[in-house]
Amino acid sequence: MILQIDKLRKSFGSNEILKGVSFSIGEGEVLGVIGSSGSGKSTILRCINYLEKPNSGRVRFADRDFDIETAEKQDIRYMRSHTAMVFQQFNLFKYKTALENVMEGLLVVRKQSKKEAECISREILARVGLENRMAYYPRELSGGQQQRVAIARALALDPKLIMLDEPTSALDPEMIGEVLDVIRNVAKSGKTMLIVSHEMNFINDIADHVLFLDGGLIAEEGAPSALFGNPQQERTRLFLRRANIISDYSI
Repeated sequence: MILQIDKLRKSFGSNEILKGVSFSIGEGEVLGVIGSSGSGKSTILRCINYLEKPNSGRVRFADRDFDIETAEKQDIRYMRSHTAMVFQQFNLFKYKTALENVMEGLLVVRKQSKKEAECISREILARVGLENRMAYYPRELSGGQQQRVAIARALALDPKLIMLDEPTSALDPEMIGEVLDVIRNVAKSGKTMLIVSHEMNFINDIADHVLFLDGGLIAEEGAPSALFGNPQQERTRLFLRRANIISDYSI
């Protein structure tokens, strides 16, 4: 297993968002997380790399095993240096070109030479179809192109785990397909990914395993064919029916 999370809890004041979530991801696996807004999906990702400090739980990541609440600086540094996040809002440096945005992590985090960083960045940008946009600034790129730069930035670091938080939610409908195609190709390359998304058909197509989160708990999980094709829990059926994924189950 690349990642194993045990009894992850997170509260904001008196509001408990995650109520003891446990799951694991194998090497090369794509794990999809679905659920209603406010169910805790994005909070899981933010807790894994300590953008939000978890309240309790245990994590095993690659060759490290530690208590989330009492994690030491080197544990957090290890998690952050071997994972990469792709956010809803791209989070690009607006005064750096597409090439410079991708190079940044290689220069600062990986401490590579400028020549090495540029070579890797050019190759990755070409892989996501932006070979003709490397010198463009974010304001000169479409939303879909900006998100592809963000994905390239994550890929360039060659992380053990890529986490994507609603990667298409800020895009216009015509741009969604181009980003989903890039993510699909990343999955085919064997990268381990944790994807939070409201694009149910995409999750059904790309994921090896799916978690349905409801009220801070995993209400149901399984292979996409089982969870989408024959959900066992009433709450899952209701959610999928409202999302127009199923229509022939009695609630």
